[in-house]
Amino acid sequence: MQFTWEGGSRQIWERQLIEMATDGAATEAGTQIFDYNSALEDFTLTGASLWRDGEEIELWDTPQMAVELFSASYEASPLNPQYFVMMTFPRLRAGDSPDLSFLRRSHPDLSDSECGPDQEAVAPLKFDNRVTLARAVVNWPTGKEIFAPALPDEVTQATGPVAGWGTRHDYQLFDLITPAGEELAPSWVDQRTVLRVSGDRDWGRIATILAGHYAAGGDGGETRRDLDQ
Repeated sequence: MQFTWEGGSRQIWERQLIEMATDGAATEAGTQIFDYNSALEDFTLTGASLWRDGEEIELWDTPQMAVELFSASYEASPLNPQYFVMMTFPRLRAGDSPDLSFLRRSHPDLSDSECGPDQEAVAPLKFDNRVTLARAVVNWPTGKEIFAPALPDEVTQATGPVAGWGTRHDYQLFDLITPAGEELAPSWVDQRTVLRVSGDRDWGRIATILAGHYAAGGDGGETRRDLDQ
């Protein structure tokens, strides 16, 4: 995953390369689903190919790949802006590697600075299956403080300048198998290594930005009616 901020929007580019170890895994991975919130961001597929026997096969506009967009609700509503992008790849087999990339671009709403309210980067570095390489690159603008909890020593970290713009923070984790998580642990407990970077130490600045958009008191007006409905 790679993060950058331009014109008040946060841009997240992500690439996933998945090798199918068995025919069963290939069948399971034949459907890939990504979700996004249309009220907050745009989602664009930027690359789709298949690696087979050492060769790359482009999948754009071919029968080997079908892309479908569907909503999380039966009726369109501002209160249900969640959408799903589903990609299907028939006839995958053991040894195949789907190679997908996509871009998420946040809407530049409520921006008070170069980073705006989306002044954070969250990227998982460990997954349920073995990962040969997990990498997150955060291109952080000049003049912004950056806060990040400590990561395990097994995460390789490098920092360097981005000419005329800011600082590049590169985090990598190589060839690790994640142990099974603790059963019955609360959902908010991180049992995987997750990178969390923020431009804020607490919620104070964000609360100040949003305060003007909410009237003190009152019954909520139209929003309350939508919720009641």
